[in-house]
Amino acid sequence: MLLGPSDPLELPGALPPVVALASVLPRGYSHAAHSHRRARLTYTDSGVMTVFTPQGNWIVPPKCAVWIPAGAEHRIHARDDLDKRSIDVDPAAIGALLQSDCAVVQVSPLLRELTNVAARFSRPYPASRREERVASLICDEIAETRLTSMFLPLPRDARALRVAQALMADLSNGATIEQWGQKVGASARTLARVFVRETGLPFAAWRKQARLLDAVSRLADGESVSAVAARVGYEHPSSFTAMFRSALGAAPTRYFSSIEDEE
Repeated sequence: MLLGPSDPLELPGALPPVVALASVLPRGYSHAAHSHRRARLTYTDSGVMTVFTPQGNWIVPPKCAVWIPAGAEHRIHARDDLDKRSIDVDPAAIGALLQSDCAVVQVSPLLRELTNVAARFSRPYPASRREERVASLICDEIAETRLTSMFLPLPRDARALRVAQALMADLSNGATIEQWGQKVGASARTLARVFVRETGLPFAAWRKQARLLDAVSRLADGESVSAVAARVGYEHPSSFTAMFRSALGAAPTRYFSSIEDEE
């Protein structure tokens, strides 16, 4: 198991059920692949993170967090300057929280403020009643987080993975599955079966999800709706807006403010 450089197990003293960590990542920075012995919730109030795992990629927009189970190999890439907060949790304090896989969840204002308080706890940690209460509230708030759909599963089949990687490099590419099959040496029927079997999505739905997640990242970076629509393969911004609203429940111009409204 590869431990990250800020793994709380490297901190002195006995560990409480919750450890909050603060760090700053510059734009373009990437962690090496690593894992943690305790589950971790990582978020930033502004900017976008991409989390890469062997199973697929997670886009983490502002006001959201990525839940990383204990032992899950992952790598984080900062698309923007990030003032990052992480909460490491003892599994015994959580129980059967969330799921065994990574997930992107919404973060409440209360959880953000509690994390800021916990990040200032003294070290090594005295088990003060105040710190125990804060830790207990953090666990309660994590248990109430809501899952989002910011995940792009990746196929394992070498041919399908080549298609997925080529599409992620150029999401404006509108080639059909038959055309992709010719490029990678597989029939359209074979590729279609592989995408459903290994990602849970038909090819067209997988491409739409890839476009959606890239669009969220670009919109968070401040790109215009028309520019993002073109970058992800939509000739008309209105068609892109309809897709975006159907998938996420809000128009591109309203998406990030709608997250705050729900809080």
